[in-house]
Amino acid sequence: MKAACGKLNFVRQTASSGTASHFPARKATLANLESRLKFKRSHKEARRSGRHFVENQNQKGDKTMKQNQTKTAAPAVRARAGLEKLVREIAELKLREVALASKQDAEIQQARERYGPELARLADAIDRKLAEARRFAETHRAIFNGRRSIELASGVAGWRLGQPALRLAAGGTWDTAVAALKELPQLARYVRVREDVNRQALLADRQELDAALLERAGLRVEQGEIFFVEPKLDSI
Repeated sequence: MKAACGKLNFVRQTASSGTASHFPARKATLANLESRLKFKRSHKEARRSGRHFVENQNQKGDKTMKQNQTKTAAPAVRARAGLEKLVREIAELKLREVALASKQDAEIQQARERYGPELARLADAIDRKLAEARRFAETHRAIFNGRRSIELASGVAGWRLGQPALRLAAGGTWDTAVAALKELPQLARYVRVREDVNRQALLADRQELDAALLERAGLRVEQGEIFFVEPKLDSI
């Protein structure tokens, strides 16, 4: 900026001391430098004002956030009267919740009663049509040309492989299958033996068990407190 001002002063001095033949060109140069100097000044001021605007906006945003946090912060209960008020408000909200849930259930039931019969008829019709198509396909395998499916104008018909399932052979039970697997070296590894901690029994006997003994087993029994409010809905 200082260099531009010095150059501008130099041009002014030269223009005032120059000859008349060179004055128009020097005057144009002077006007050009003055324009550039004004642009630099305005650009610098715009950057300064823009930074000031962003800082102000950030400060306003922080202030608004703090105000919102202050508004949403619940007041601390300092006496029993405050707790009474909170429990009453919970009871009132619970009543509204129960009423709204009851209304929702009633509308769902009405919708089921309204659309259920027609949906059942549609499902039954689809099942009957599907069974008929399957009977035709099973008796006319030739139209599939060795493939599992055939593409038709309105869809694709055919067979898909289902999930593999292990079934008992005729007359067998799972107990006899386990005994047989143990006797066959090639299949003995398919017998699963699972050991697990009987947590339910330990919790049931927790009063009789020594805590130090449980600690030696790497266990401990925890039982925390859960705060509750049981609204007296009939008192509202």
